[in-house]
Amino acid sequence: MPRKHVALILVEGETEEVFYKRLSEEKLGGIPKQIRNMKGNFNINNKIVDKCKQYSDSHPNNSFDVYVCVDRERVGMPVYNKALVDEKINAIRGFGIKVDIIAELMIESLFFIDIHNIYAQLRTPKNQRYPKRYKNFRGLTHKDMSRLFEKNGKQYYKGIKCDFLVKNLDLDLIIGGASELGLLVGTVKARHNKFNMAK
Repeated sequence: MPRKHVALILVEGETEEVFYKRLSEEKLGGIPKQIRNMKGNFNINNKIVDKCKQYSDSHPNNSFDVYVCVDRERVGMPVYNKALVDEKINAIRGFGIKVDIIAELMIESLFFIDIHNIYAQLRTPKNQRYPKRYKNFRGLTHKDMSRLFEKNGKQYYKGIKCDFLVKNLDLDLIIGGASELGLLVGTVKARHNKFNMAK
């Protein structure tokens, strides 16, 4: 019997790594998990497969599920070749299920769910706040975040430097407004409970 069942969370880049690290720490508690940064979406099919192989090879007694946390970036565009990836990872020792956690359009889009908090962090005067502009968060990107910061005399940085923003966002509000994040949290918990009950 495997030593433990692990959630292998594959993220697209540094901004996603910062966000999903906080989410996993606060919402997934003591559930066994690992976050691996794929460092961009180029050659993503091979990266997903390679990360799964690497985990399996270094943890041969564990079973694992894969959560592919990537951005769609453009409406209607396929994020990666699911059929090709599924065929390859199904043959990897210890693999359980794969769940796609696809942000529409990107991780910054989801940050806009908490626009009131973003305004507060930017110290935008209340008479200069227009939250309704950001209501359709699914159509917004990091460029919109950059423009919002610039209007407030600041600069938005992707990656590790966005930590100051991410750590102050209302995580419950964002998860409640983004079905893909609810899927991640709910599935990881359900799979953890299933494997614990089976022991």
